[in-house]
Amino acid sequence: MIVERSLEYLGLDYSVRVVPKNKAERKEVVEISGQNSVPVLVDGEKVISDSEKIIQYLREKYQLPEEIPSNPLGISTEMTGALEEIKDKTLEALKEVGFGVLTEINVKETLKKKLGVDVPEQLILGACNPKIAHQAMEMEPNLGLLLPCNVIIRQLENDRYLVSAIHPVKMLSLVGRPEMTFLAKQVKEMLEKAISKLQNQEYEKWAGKSCTPN
Repeated sequence: MIVERSLEYLGLDYSVRVVPKNKAERKEVVEISGQNSVPVLVDGEKVISDSEKIIQYLREKYQLPEEIPSNPLGISTEMTGALEEIKDKTLEALKEVGFGVLTEINVKETLKKKLGVDVPEQLILGACNPKIAHQAMEMEPNLGLLLPCNVIIRQLENDRYLVSAIHPVKMLSLVGRPEMTFLAKQVKEMLEKAISKLQNQEYEKWAGKSCTPN
């Protein structure tokens, strides 16, 4: 999970407390944070809930870098379950932050049909926010070469999948137009929110954890 991975990257000692899957039974979480969702980070007197807010806190207090080096090309999280289930959750998360999906490529089926080879499951979803895409293409007509923003769902093993969205700032660096950076950062924030929603769903699925730096 992104919170534990971030704490490990920073080299912080922390303990993990498992809480009940049923939200109604999470009395300790409510007492600590005033709500019953996970994850929750307790750092001294500071209590933060929600993956996105926790990561922002770690960046501000402990200088967590914007990108942890494990996946330099994308904004990622791991999920467990069936491919179609994860795809549906990903589509919903993208929709909630303003992205529609224009294209879908099933890599496994395509390579099996074209080359007769077997590869792990992988979907490539072409996500787009029409308003921002139009604004960007008004500034750089050739930007269509880099659109839409790809989001992949790639099988790691069995029911473990990596959901990863292209990093817009790094993608736009290919264009060489610094004045467009503000648009790339806007898209990055939106995609980070979508990935954060998926992270929070995964925490809830596994009955939740409360992390406390030692």
